[in-house]
Amino acid sequence: MPRAKQTSANPKPPRKGRGTATPMMRQYMAMKRAHPDALLLFRMGDFYETFFDDAKVLARELDLVLTARDRKSDNPVPLAGIPHHALEGYLARLVRKGYRVAICDQVEDPKQARGLVKRAITRVVSPGTVVEESLLSAANNFLVTLASDREGEAFGLAALDLSTGEFLATQLEGGRARERLHSELGRLRPTEVVIPEGRAGELLERLVTRFDTTEVAALPSEDEPAEDGDEGVAGEPARQPAGGSTEGAIEAPLPRPNATGVPTISRQSERDFFIPEASRRLQEQFGVGSVEGLGFEINSRPLAVSAAGAALAYVLSMQDSELGHIERPRPYDLTDHMVLDSVTQRNLELVEGLRGGGRQQTLLGVLNRTVTAGGARLLRQWILAPLVDRQAIEERLEAVSHLLDELGLRGELRQSLSGIADLERVLSRIGHGSANGRDLVALATGLERVARLKGRFAELGDPKALPTLLASSVEALDEHPELVERLNSALEEDPPTTITEGHLIRRGYSKELDELKTMARSGKEWIAALERSERQRTGIKSLKVGYNRVFGYYLEVTKKWSRRVPEDYHRKQTLTNAERYVTPELKEKESALLNAEEKAKSLEHELFCQLRDDVARELESLQSTARALSLLDVLADLAQVAQDNDYCRPTIAKAGRIVIKEGRHPVVERVLAEKAGFVPNPCRMDDLAHQLLLITGPNMGGKSTFMRQVALTVLMAQMGSYVPAASAEVGLVDRIFTRVGASDDLAAGQSTFMVEMLELAHILANATPGSLVLLDEIGRGTATYDGLALAWAVAEHLHGLAGKGVKTLFATHYHALTDLSRFLPRVKNLQVTAKEEGDRLIFLHQVTPGSADRSFGIQVGRLAGLPPLVVERAQKVLERLETQERPPDTSELPAGKAPTQTVLFSETMAASNPVIEYRDHPALDSLQELDPLNMTPMEALEVLWKLKKQLR
Repeated sequence: MPRAKQTSANPKPPRKGRGTATPMMRQYMAMKRAHPDALLLFRMGDFYETFFDDAKVLARELDLVLTARDRKSDNPVPLAGIPHHALEGYLARLVRKGYRVAICDQVEDPKQARGLVKRAITRVVSPGTVVEESLLSAANNFLVTLASDREGEAFGLAALDLSTGEFLATQLEGGRARERLHSELGRLRPTEVVIPEGRAGELLERLVTRFDTTEVAALPSEDEPAEDGDEGVAGEPARQPAGGSTEGAIEAPLPRPNATGVPTISRQSERDFFIPEASRRLQEQFGVGSVEGLGFEINSRPLAVSAAGAALAYVLSMQDSELGHIERPRPYDLTDHMVLDSVTQRNLELVEGLRGGGRQQTLLGVLNRTVTAGGARLLRQWILAPLVDRQAIEERLEAVSHLLDELGLRGELRQSLSGIADLERVLSRIGHGSANGRDLVALATGLERVARLKGRFAELGDPKALPTLLASSVEALDEHPELVERLNSALEEDPPTTITEGHLIRRGYSKELDELKTMARSGKEWIAALERSERQRTGIKSLKVGYNRVFGYYLEVTKKWSRRVPEDYHRKQTLTNAERYVTPELKEKESALLNAEEKAKSLEHELFCQLRDDVARELESLQSTARALSLLDVLADLAQVAQDNDYCRPTIAKAGRIVIKEGRHPVVERVLAEKAGFVPNPCRMDDLAHQLLLITGPNMGGKSTFMRQVALTVLMAQMGSYVPAASAEVGLVDRIFTRVGASDDLAAGQSTFMVEMLELAHILANATPGSLVLLDEIGRGTATYDGLALAWAVAEHLHGLAGKGVKTLFATHYHALTDLSRFLPRVKNLQVTAKEEGDRLIFLHQVTPGSADRSFGIQVGRLAGLPPLVVERAQKVLERLETQERPPDTSELPAGKAPTQTVLFSETMAASNPVIEYRDHPALDSLQELDPLNMTPMEALEVLWKLKKQLR
């Protein structure tokens, strides 16, 4: 993975002649040395400026003009800048490209500054630490921190979403820890991953740079010994490398290539990963005496503690705030949910489409009818992490069932939730100290909806009589009436996005503020009256009173009327067509007016910040309410989708049994809703006679769709959703594997077949009797016998794995594989049916018992639009290969281009098979010398007789 172009850590200061750098540039240099890894945006007046290499990067990435400071000097300084009011838009582009950006603001009023204006880094923004709405997508924005032991056999993972406050941590260990780490990264989809410096970081970087689980096979050996002095995070501090301390150093981030989904990778000092340091930081942040108070067992999950503590260290170094909105880290285990690696997520099209169909043609696109942003995020989490606990699944299903039956309640619930702002992110900005007036107004509006919603549930009777999940959600709702009343009385209905320019606080909230605003307003009224009176006094009809930040208030007179200007007017500024004047009376009034306006703005900002801080004290309860709203939204959404699409409630059975009647594919069904409609099919899988289903039939007949719909039905059931079927009995599955389609990986030097084999190896190494495996066309990328042999062996292995077998759906065109049902007791043959009507091939899309006798490949080629000559030739070749009577007729091929053809194997898999070589046969030489157009019939018969003798 290519590294980002680093900005200059120690740029040479500019010189003015023989002098030294200016005070301003020395100030800039000090800021840059503190953040050498980030693009430094340096506030100068109305612009954020960049210098040196930062300017070159900014100009290149944002398509700006690159200019220079001190152009006439011997050492001009590259310069590029952006307007301060357009910061968010440009910042979003830089963050999406994977850059870390340090914002240096003026922290004192330039008018009151004595000498150089004071500046400070107010925030550092990276892809994983943004909280601004304009920089975020609809999904969670996880920053992931990784720790590892010395051998690279165990890992700690912490996932923190600063935009919502969600904080998770886990530890992965055992023989397949690396593979499980890949799966978890694929589920979380982090935008930034923080790793320690040193050798441990190098290993972790290689693990992170690709989410594809096939990469695991190419990683360094786990038995490779650690170098001297390279201690793990749980040990003593690592030896200081030559060249100075590692503490506090962070390398420049890597840009995130959108095509591969690789996150930005950042490095953190190893010291922040040491267990004592990480534990202390967690204790201080959350006010506990030990990490056990947060649910972490230090002896069993030390690496989880390491990763969580390092995550806090990283975000605290990036943000100039207390980050009180971060929730307590929640320890979790990967066995808490079904594991879906990135390959499976992609093949099942859970949250992202495969073929450019957009996210609407995904399971998320079908199920997402949520009306809140928090609900949409939670639904996505449920899809990517289905449950494996039967009781928890039943609780979700019971809540969905209740809302499905209570149509009126569901409608009122969705109506009340509709229009509520993204409260989780609003609260995050409040805790972060970056919320504006509109955020607080949105919070008040949302809490008013909560009050109405809670009242509606109270009308239904005792909320505890509701299903468990609904009852707990309603109980978690807190309407905060006093807070709502205060917010409504304090804030304007439509406040601006800025909090320093006034117009935030209502009249009547602060007596002092009202007096200042009255003074400012009366001053403006006086100035408006002045313009009218001066026009009358001077007779200058075009006279007007204006204002700018440089000269203040002025009287402007066009040069046409300059002779009528009174003597008490003092010229202030000359323009091309006008003169600007002031009077002693105007200057006196201006001072009082501007002073009142500045005081009003300052007091208004102070009152707003105090109000925001008071809201932040209720953050824990407010976050609990926001989470409950998201949960209610998802439950109501699943009920609505079940009603609209005629889904049924699944029965959660014991492991080892899947029985689906009239099952449908939820996404394909939606696509075909206005076309031909979807043909439902049954499926039965168990540990007795239907453990491995071999599916044959024509291409485009629906084999892949059938396999995927079974997997999606299982996944939907375990996430707590109704399913697209007439009825469904679903046994718990611990993970789903898919090997459906493949492509070259040229960058890694891997062919299509190699990618297929790596994915297959991953499945065979990790599948358990509790897994569900989907295999499509195993072995088709190599020679016929090799492919068939591999497919046969794989089927046998999955059938007998752990003595019980893995529930497997196996689609194939190797019809010989259907013989497995004669030898293996739990193999069942299924076929996808089609029929021919003349030259037409009609796909019936019906899955029935038995095996197909042909694949209809040539007919599918005809449907695809192959030239008729090619189709006819293919049919002739097929007929002769099937009869094995003679080699294909080569009379229609160019001279000298006859192929070498291997006769296809028989379905009995004979030990030996004849191979007919005819490329260099003497008969071909004789044929090439003939001129049929100049031969008599008798001569042709004579030649044919001689050729027949040569073939004996």
